[in-house]
Amino acid sequence: MRKSTALGLAAIALGSISVRLSPLSSFVYWGSDTGEYFSILRTLVRTGHVSTPYYGWGITYPYFPGMFFVQAGLADLGGVDVSTVLNLLVPILGALAVGPMFLLAARIVTEDRFALFAAALLAGANPHVYTTSHAAPATLGDLLAVTCLLLFVRLRSDRRAIIPLLLVSGSLVVTHHLSLYFLIVMVVGAIVVRGLARPWQGGAGTRREIAFAFVLAVGTFAFWFGYATPFRDTILPSVNIQP
Repeated sequence: MRKSTALGLAAIALGSISVRLSPLSSFVYWGSDTGEYFSILRTLVRTGHVSTPYYGWGITYPYFPGMFFVQAGLADLGGVDVSTVLNLLVPILGALAVGPMFLLAARIVTEDRFALFAAALLAGANPHVYTTSHAAPATLGDLLAVTCLLLFVRLRSDRRAIIPLLLVSGSLVVTHHLSLYFLIVMVVGAIVVRGLARPWQGGAGTRREIAFAFVLAVGTFAFWFGYATPFRDTILPSVNIQP
């Protein structure tokens, strides 16, 4: 990577962080369900575990605890108070999605200027800025999903990508269901579209992609239907899915 490209990406990342933290200049807390996130995180920091019996509005939150574990890690290891961690950590992580977006675009188009444009677009696009300015599981899920997509693109030509891909996708499974759903759609869609666009070759890269898609789908449905029972019993039926 050229020095000018690295400086440009750093500037985009700083701008991305700044705009997502800007609501805190006007509000003490910012985002939806902040009180519930605060309560779950405070309990995790105090007791060391997330209690699944939960009587708040977001009954599925304790079953997707990935965000809370990341926040609790900073609170415990860094000695940062819960309120500060809640306000800052996840929006900053969400802002850093410009990094994997840059790498993904650079891998596809092989032009740094277009990759910088893709990163800048993600940094400043209002729908993305608004949603990822919230300290919510969806914000961390967005970063994990984009990172998974980058690793999935690498998987065809580099088998070493499978280990980090499984680790990141596993983290996404326990963090945010909707981001995971869109990742599955993108992975399966990419395999199908490529198969329709080109004659089936059945090479090692293709087999790795299909194997990952299978593992991702099986792991997802096992978690949703076997462990996250409130998600299975309340959220899925509300969108006309009967497990």
